[in-house]
Amino acid sequence: MTDLLTLPTLMEDNKYKDDMILRNDDMYFVAEDDYNGFRIADTFLNNATLYDLSSVAKQQLCNTLGIPQQYFDRCPDWLRKQNVDYHLSQYPKRMMARTYKEHPKKGNVVRGLLSEKYGIIDYTPTVQAINNVVGTGLMKNPHVMRDHYEDSILRIHVVDKGAEVMEGSFSGVLITNSELGLHKLDASFGVYTLVCSNGLVIPRMVTGFSRRHIGNYKTLNQDLYNAIKEFGNIQNKVSSMLNDSNECFIEKENAIKYINDLREFPLQWRKDMVDRVNNRDVKTRAWHICYDMTQLAQSYSENTRMLIEQEAGSFLVSMCKN
Repeated sequence: MTDLLTLPTLMEDNKYKDDMILRNDDMYFVAEDDYNGFRIADTFLNNATLYDLSSVAKQQLCNTLGIPQQYFDRCPDWLRKQNVDYHLSQYPKRMMARTYKEHPKKGNVVRGLLSEKYGIIDYTPTVQAINNVVGTGLMKNPHVMRDHYEDSILRIHVVDKGAEVMEGSFSGVLITNSELGLHKLDASFGVYTLVCSNGLVIPRMVTGFSRRHIGNYKTLNQDLYNAIKEFGNIQNKVSSMLNDSNECFIEKENAIKYINDLREFPLQWRKDMVDRVNNRDVKTRAWHICYDMTQLAQSYSENTRMLIEQEAGSFLVSMCKN
């Protein structure tokens, strides 16, 4: 059976990934003309290689050493180097440097700086677990809605076209992971509309699991399989709630107030949502508001989009309870 997910860019990047456990005297900070990097010693070859410092690694370096990042960024080169050298010399623990080594496009880069106790759950085994579980036939007709890969985050949406919960909407799974410690491994199950790749995660009616990057994790395949199977068991309940949402109405004035109160979301998104609501009837179906929320979310970053999708689910649940 052909794998559902291949992600060729990820597979190519994997060839150049390298992890090193380093003492403070293995790393020599370089600060020149607003450049930040590390010379990392190779005791076996008796030399040192210059590595660029990614924005994620820079932030993690500052957090680890207790240097405020705004102060770090404002420092002249000599003072920035002096601060890092001093704090690094006082730091007693070893660090894990996750790097690219001789990447043909990115060169030598420290991708992230983490604790040596960081439990590695990388993108490749995450993708393999999805392919393995899908290969069991647990999903009748799997379809990839979204496969977003960048160095700091992996997000994959897979829906089951054979599990329609209401017209045009299907049950599915969202997998999120970060190799650089920015996000735990998380699998959540919700409802997704294929028309424009909308996503809706319904709180308290989804199954899933989370795993922090600690220790040795060997049950990813089984955990994913169990969670997808459990979601199938509550699918009728989810379907019933979504169909009931067609009979849940909200007045335009209340919908606008609800949107304007979501101040943690982008101002432009709120303005666009208010425009959409104003173009609807005085009373409109809660499902239509939810649909607009997730559709407009698609033009934003992965993190913002995910938060809006979750908020849309919360909105729908609260409306159907009233």
